[in-house]
Amino acid sequence: MRPPALLLPLLLLACRRDPPAPTSPPVTPPTVVAPTPAAPVDARRLRDLLRPESRRELDASTIPLLLPRDEALVAVAVVTAGPGWVAASIPLSDLTIAIHGNANRHPPPPGEVLRHASTLRGVPATVSRNELIRVATWEERGVAWSLDIECSSRPDLDVRCVQEDYLRALADSLVEVRP
Repeated sequence: MRPPALLLPLLLLACRRDPPAPTSPPVTPPTVVAPTPAAPVDARRLRDLLRPESRRELDASTIPLLLPRDEALVAVAVVTAGPGWVAASIPLSDLTIAIHGNANRHPPPPGEVLRHASTLRGVPATVSRNELIRVATWEERGVAWSLDIECSSRPDLDVRCVQEDYLRALADSLVEVRP
């Protein structure tokens, strides 16, 4: 009677079905590392890391720009500026970061009040996701700011666009860089 008892597990294994393979491989999200808040940052050094044409744009701006502490991000930033606004686009191989500051603020229509549901950088903010793009908006020192994170490869699986952690850590790392 011993042989049939040994056959039962083998028969069960033979009947086992594996789940179907996914149609596309999942994107392995990068590890999100929050910037070290204690690390001193030299805003002038960040300005000097900008490409010459971006430095000229920043120098022509009437308002400062918020840039990430990460020098590698600043080195590839493309800065543009106009009357009362400044922006930086940071194109990477798998994501694009966009930072916009606008001092040309308009009051809300009569009877409407802007209500932010969150906080960011110690001020009221709105953090949302639009078309798989992470977006944060807030006002700081008289300037309306927006920070967008757009993942280019499978944004539905990339933790930087699925969750708020990367956006929040990046916003907290922003340093005011003056012309």
